[in-house]
Amino acid sequence: MRKRSMSSDVASDKKLTGHINEGHFAALIDGEVIPGRGKTDVVDSKLNTYSVKSAERAQVFMYGRNRFVENTAFQEVGNVANLIISCIDVFPETLTDYRADRVTTKLRLQKSMRVLKDEIGKQTIFPQFLSKGLFNGDEVGYFSILPNELSDGGLPIGQKHFHVFSASDVIRLFSVKLDVQNSKARARGQMDDLKVIFLYRDRGIGGIEILTSRSDKYKRAWCYLYTAKILELLKSNLDATHIEDRQVTLYGSARDSLLYLCSA
Repeated sequence: MRKRSMSSDVASDKKLTGHINEGHFAALIDGEVIPGRGKTDVVDSKLNTYSVKSAERAQVFMYGRNRFVENTAFQEVGNVANLIISCIDVFPETLTDYRADRVTTKLRLQKSMRVLKDEIGKQTIFPQFLSKGLFNGDEVGYFSILPNELSDGGLPIGQKHFHVFSASDVIRLFSVKLDVQNSKARARGQMDDLKVIFLYRDRGIGGIEILTSRSDKYKRAWCYLYTAKILELLKSNLDATHIEDRQVTLYGSARDSLLYLCSA
């Protein structure tokens, strides 16, 4: 069964919930929410920058064609930007035209996605891709995750607990632990190789696809990670320090670099 696309109302509710969780995290570390569309969600008193994720699927990016053409930093990540553009360009101009002949477009997309998978999967390219996509290079220093079961915007701040990782640890672990592959059909009528997917222990943990379910997001490249699964990966590979009065747990190198949170 095909998943129904998320309605604009549901998407708005999830965005609002995300803002509430960012505000709660900022309050717990005596930080400040940074509004806008950049990668930084919160800055603390020491000017450390954080990306805060709480949705079921953490968005790495959702960009249209022009973003890959104009973003010089993305253009420097091997040939990834141009290959994503190639994936976008296989689609007809309108969603109506695509729906009139999905099969022809998907056959063309298979070829482009296979090449994109090979490029992103290179050992020298994947860390660069992760750094640019998740943290915009050096813009963000830390990755904060609120588990799905605590992410309800209506839940009081006192019931939430955030898990904090350094960007360097995230990139290092994802680079060595994740396997980059193409998607495989799981049901009748589906086709192989229409996405790039990231696997951890043979389980899908995220991916890249071209959106086709809504006209307002048609032909946008969407990269995402499943929050619960990446949290499991990171927690199982890094030592932890709990700071109960802050309602945060620091992992790996973040335990030393954010040590001031223990005594502030």
